Amino acid sequence: KAFPTRFPHKLPRAKFPGGEQEGLMRLKMLVQERVSWTVKFNKPSTPPLSLEPSTTALSPYLTHGCISLRTFWDAIRKCHKNREPPPVQTTLSGQLMWRELWYIIGRDT
Repeated sequence: KAFPTRFPHKLPRAKFPGGEQEGLMRLKMLVQERVSWTVKFNKPSTPPLSLEPSTTALSPYLTHGCISLRTFWDAIRKCHKNREPPPVQTTLSGQLMWRELWYIIGRDT
């Protein structure tokens, strides 16, 4: 017998549903299929107060292990293949490096 629900109405679809398949699909859609955007990504030019994410919004999928850092890194590197490497500080790969640096620093404090 099914448990009674407290909410008789349907809940809206989650903005960031979990899981590896969802994470990989979003990685493909947001990074691999938008090569030009990935290559031209520049963190200082992203709006910090926008209601919709102006970056990949893949951090929850990285944090919870739905996609690996290596998979994300390789997807970015493939986009940059045969192109002049940009200054790393503000690129998407640079943002991954900063994310991991602060994760490591936070882990030991």
